[in-house]
Amino acid sequence: MKFLQQSIGEYVDAVVKKIVEQYPEEAGLWMPAAEELRFPYWDWADPKVSEEGLPPLFYDETLDIKIPGLGGETKPAKNPFAYFSFDSIPEGFAKFQRDKNTAHFDEWKRTFRHAPSAPDASESNIPLLQEGLKMKAEGIRRQVGTLFAFRDDRDASKRHMCSLNKGANQYIEGKAKDQYIFHSSLESVHNAIHGASGGNGHMSNPDYAAFDPFFFFHHSNCDRLLALWEWCYPQYWMGDGYTVNGKTVNWTQQIGNRNNNIGNGNCDTITSSNGGYLSPFMKEDGTYWTGEDTRFLTPDAPGPRKWYSYKEFQGVKVDVDASPEERVKARGRIMAYYGYDTLTAKNQKIRGVQHVPVGDFLLPSHYKTRKGFRLFQLQVTLPEFAFNGSYEFELSYARPGKKDRHIGCVTVFARSDDSACEACETRRASSAECHGVIPLPPAFVSEMILDSKVDRSQLTAEITADIIKKCLRGELKESTELLAFANGSGVYTDTTFKRLRPQLSPSEVTLLSSAVAEDPNDPDVPACSFDWQPHGEVFPVCSSIFLHECTTNLPPSRMAGCRL
Repeated sequence: MKFLQQSIGEYVDAVVKKIVEQYPEEAGLWMPAAEELRFPYWDWADPKVSEEGLPPLFYDETLDIKIPGLGGETKPAKNPFAYFSFDSIPEGFAKFQRDKNTAHFDEWKRTFRHAPSAPDASESNIPLLQEGLKMKAEGIRRQVGTLFAFRDDRDASKRHMCSLNKGANQYIEGKAKDQYIFHSSLESVHNAIHGASGGNGHMSNPDYAAFDPFFFFHHSNCDRLLALWEWCYPQYWMGDGYTVNGKTVNWTQQIGNRNNNIGNGNCDTITSSNGGYLSPFMKEDGTYWTGEDTRFLTPDAPGPRKWYSYKEFQGVKVDVDASPEERVKARGRIMAYYGYDTLTAKNQKIRGVQHVPVGDFLLPSHYKTRKGFRLFQLQVTLPEFAFNGSYEFELSYARPGKKDRHIGCVTVFARSDDSACEACETRRASSAECHGVIPLPPAFVSEMILDSKVDRSQLTAEITADIIKKCLRGELKESTELLAFANGSGVYTDTTFKRLRPQLSPSEVTLLSSAVAEDPNDPDVPACSFDWQPHGEVFPVCSSIFLHECTTNLPPSRMAGCRL
């Protein structure tokens, strides 16, 4: 985003210079505007998104803008943020067909969001986009909140060697089979916005997404969230790698260009031992930027000066240093703003709740925990290339006789099988998986317990987990089309549907719970989760995920091995 901002700034300076030469009396209008211009972002996790959805800025056909020579008056003009028009279809654009949806990238003259499956499409389906985005907004907010729920102990690097890796990525290197992911990743929520905004259109396909103007507002917000995260956790860093059987293994990342000879998997590997160069981006001295160079926006940060910042948020200025105590309390405010306030100490002060010592969990000795209270969430692992492109796992609270309630989703933002992406070929050959976390709202858990008629005095974490599992429904979706589903044991399932191949099913949908500890001496210090416990698979994957009847048009490779 730094380089995009720089390019736009240089362009605007040149344009304003010409405007002032032609209309010198308007210099006081245009020159300050050019100085103040910053590349914008849209915070898609803002609390009001669940009610308002996508702002009209991104879909209205026209905008009222100031025109040179009118002394500051406005006139309607074509909205450049609604879509991008192609002068000609770029070489390599191709039709993309899956089940009932077809994206006519090779014929569409503009970008679309939730497009109709027609080569002569004329407009995006904004009502459908709004419906899905509003439904998912609260779940996305909670996932953003978990980004700031990592422990901030002074020796954090020893206790969370992979925290940066987990906080940033869906592909978790060095994750053992029985190791659990307790917090969401920035990439995971990034993917959810691609899916929610794109549907059958450009934003949902990695090969075409960057042509949509909304792409840049979206990625600016991702960069802003990363800047906030770095500010909150200055001690966290990926280091040189992870440990396997006592030996250090370097972090690796596959990179590759588009390849016309699809399938050979030729791509280079960047490792933490060879510098992690971020080519093609170069610094003023002619050397490549590295991951280490990109850290922090404060003027005194190591490495090159970044020369950009973001608007103050919850008392945080990401380009201004702060004490460890200030960072901790700011982290609590951010968590609360993004809907993860069940981990905020001030909201745990409930009359009649008994607090007890936390025990030996490497927490400050004076911390207390709420007796009998636990937070629940799901850890989801999905095969990246199961359905020939992007898809998502959607979790719902299934209520017999009532409308299901959306809880959250994990989105796989993947290229199609015939994409000319070399790195994708390597990941496909290694059966790459994407990880995500879906927090369960405590209010939903309380309702499940109440409806179960269980004696609350007899509740344990395991009994509560069993109640939760009975009330959940998982769906695999491509855009708005249902691919497959699984019901909890308490939800009726028509078993005449065919079962999905195990290779295409989620490899993990695990229920976890944690206790919550808080500082009784300072309500502004955010509470933290501890004593994480696994409660097993929510859906026994091989027996409970069924192929839905609407997917009978899936390619044979997706159908083979299905059984009644």
